Amino acid sequence: MRMKPARPSRRKFLGSVAGGAALTGVNSVLGRLAQAAPGASSLSGVEHVVIFMQENRSFDHYLGTLSGVRGYADQRALERKPGASVFGQPSGGKLVYPYRLDNSATSGQCVGDVAHDWGSGLAATNGGRMDGWVPAKGPSSMSYHTRADIPYMYALADAFTLCDAYFCSVNGPTNPNRLYLMTGMIDPGGRHGGPVTDNDEPGFSWTTYPERGGAALAGNTTGATAGDASGGSGGNATNTAGSAGALGGAAPEPFQTDNLLLNGDAENAENAWSASNAGAAIKTQKYGAATFPAASDVGPVNRGASFFYGGQGAAADSHQLVDVSGFASQIAVGARFSLSAHLGGAAGQDDRASVVLQLLAADGSSLGTETLGGPYAAERVGTTALLANKLDGKLPSATRSIDVHLVAIRASGTDDDGYADNPILMLHN
Repeated sequence: MRMKPARPSRRKFLGSVAGGAALTGVNSVLGRLAQAAPGASSLSGVEHVVIFMQENRSFDHYLGTLSGVRGYADQRALERKPGASVFGQPSGGKLVYPYRLDNSATSGQCVGDVAHDWGSGLAATNGGRMDGWVPAKGPSSMSYHTRADIPYMYALADAFTLCDAYFCSVNGPTNPNRLYLMTGMIDPGGRHGGPVTDNDEPGFSWTTYPERGGAALAGNTTGATAGDASGGSGGNATNTAGSAGALGGAAPEPFQTDNLLLNGDAENAENAWSASNAGAAIKTQKYGAATFPAASDVGPVNRGASFFYGGQGAAADSHQLVDVSGFASQIAVGARFSLSAHLGGAAGQDDRASVVLQLLAADGSSLGTETLGGPYAAERVGTTALLANKLDGKLPSATRSIDVHLVAIRASGTDDDGYADNPILMLHN
């Protein structure tokens, strides 16, 4: 929040930094903004309140090497076990330490994003042990930039007050964190369209901070408030009654299936997976076989002896048909699917595996397709690895079966080194 300063116009500011302006020009503009004298000494002088939310990157990833912050020099960093700092993350018998994405030598700013979903977040923190970051999110979760890589971010940090102890509200994706920022909660009690743990937006019925503030100023206190919606004691009887009436009663009973896929761990050869008409059948291979992923490479923590791969052709595609007609009543009222798998490839090759869902009606007609795509070599930082991936979405109400395809595509070389392990498909509300 800043008072009315004698500052350059927005047009002038944007013009000075657009199109790859020199860093000296950026610092000049930021310096004038930061040093401008306030035009008033009370809140009545506030012209704008700007709320900035940084998404998908941790503080240390951007500013962990900034002078004066704790960052990677933190002497009080958590220990995942006695004497073992969280900065050394286990990965198949080895430790991965923070490393720089050097933009002068690599396309570091183009490295694929790590997973931010609810499931991988829980796997990374591993019940508070804080030792699952690389298996759950890949080696690039340990990467960072320096001033030389992202000078604009460092110029902002130099020009304004910086707090080095901020964290996400939810160990999960964008929408839940945005909802905490704008409303203060994700409806954990499920009374207003939540709880929100993914990025889908089916519609929510609680209010934002501005809406509640405006209603309070107007003397109107009906509707879902922060106290009411969060299940706490902050809501009064009028709020609770009004909100429950608007929602038409209690939330539905929790619903979640077990894994609906057979032989997802590849321990029974290719059983339950049939070759489709699109290509050769998916094969299985043992961890540790020559030229293939070792048991010590990044991959599932609970891996078995085998995994799926593409074989010797240009592409492979096997599938199994999952009957979900027994869950028709849950699907009719908004049941969702959760699809996860460890997907990967070999070293610097872009061979990759994917899991594709074909959602089918009772007559076999297609209702849509959902794809969980595996990482390219850059996202694996050029290593042989199987990274955790997850996809969550709402099922069309007419869905009665799901045709699940395990697909591997060769980008180069002689073998199709798209790898997959532990695909899991569940339904939930």
